Amino acid sequence: MESQEMGGSAGRVLVVDDEPAVLEVVIEAARAFGYEADGASTARDALARLAADDEYDVVLVDVRLPDMDGTTLSRHIAGRHPGLARRILFSTGDETISDRLGPGGGHGIPCLVKPFSLEDLASALDGVRAAA
Repeated sequence: MESQEMGGSAGRVLVVDDEPAVLEVVIEAARAFGYEADGASTARDALARLAADDEYDVVLVDVRLPDMDGTTLSRHIAGRHPGLARRILFSTGDETISDRLGPGGGHGIPCLVKPFSLEDLASALDGVRAAA
């Protein structure tokens, strides 16, 4: 886990998930890995946060949100904040969705399948940040 070994901040991450328990655990884990982490429970909240401050290194987006699906949100983010287009990471509890979304599935956005391990989370965050 590269981010744990870094001095100072590993970067900033915005976590977008409508499940409060998941949102809290992922934010706390990202912080433990050295990231500054913020959360949003809806797509609209995420877009508002990004409009106010788009200095994030990674945006972790749940595919299923109550007000907008994650793929639509990712298109809005990429359109409004082109610098973040390659720094989006999906998460989903549906493995069939992850097959369609991942690098070979047309969207080209990495996808974590829930439940994921903390090691997988750290690796995915670091990987997206490094690839951008």
